[in-house]
Amino acid sequence: MDYLELLRLLGGEVLVVAAALAVLFVDLGIMREQPARNRWMISGGVAVLGCIAGLFWCVQGGVEGRSPGGLLAVDGLTQLVKAALLLMVLLTVLFSFHAGFTPNVGEYFSLLLLAAVGMMLMVSSENVLMVFVSLELTSLSLYILTAFNEENPHGLEAALKYFLFGGVAAAFLLFGLSLLYGLTGSLDLREIAAGLRGRGATPAMSAAVALVVVGFGFKVAAVPFHLWAPDAYEGAPTPVAALVASGSKVASFFLLGRVLMTGLPPEAGDPGWLKGGGGWGLALAVLAVASLVLGNVAAIAQK
Repeated sequence: MDYLELLRLLGGEVLVVAAALAVLFVDLGIMREQPARNRWMISGGVAVLGCIAGLFWCVQGGVEGRSPGGLLAVDGLTQLVKAALLLMVLLTVLFSFHAGFTPNVGEYFSLLLLAAVGMMLMVSSENVLMVFVSLELTSLSLYILTAFNEENPHGLEAALKYFLFGGVAAAFLLFGLSLLYGLTGSLDLREIAAGLRGRGATPAMSAAVALVVVGFGFKVAAVPFHLWAPDAYEGAPTPVAALVASGSKVASFFLLGRVLMTGLPPEAGDPGWLKGGGGWGLALAVLAVASLVLGNVAAIAQK
């Protein structure tokens, strides 16, 4: 494996991981006995530097290619989305400076950075294994961050609901991805699409598409898979709730699009793919309309 090529493609992620480790070292090894305000400022400053370094790496341009083994793919679009995600995490870190809702400062900022790494890997994933690993790295970090607000009595309950719904979503998604692997014998999304091309809507393939859409439906809080979202937003620290509502959704939508458009043959999205129904395009349209209608109707009743 060409590790230099891998480092070139994943330079932004490496910088953010290094910052996460540096935050833990500074807070646990040097600043643990310092006043809380100093710990928030120093650890947050290291996290800010890590986000800025990763952001500059992503916007510099000229970084394109596939990693050895085809696990990840990097191009101009993925770098742009990574930069947007890092900007969201940077704002989350800045909004957290004066929060003071937990004494576990180093752990808080390091988990924010690890969530950023997970979202960046989600954007680049072109392999079923990396799709699941990157998605769960992001999810596990956000589950823990949701429970960090010790001043909110609903924080632990919100984190538990988020975790339980997320676990169910992961099971659906993993089942669907496993079916795609079983149908083609490959973990690479492009090879999966090539292997499925021309087969038509077999029961196994239809089930795989449905399970993948349901799994991502939970992750993006689409109706009717959104029941975890209100409690999670209410119980999480305000900066974390903002990141869950923005960054994780952007990364999940991008990854969903990559899985459906890169990992499935083009005909799977056509309205006439399923007899009496439609492909994943129709399924996404139904979820989008339901989310828009229910969201606006529910907003009318709010005070």
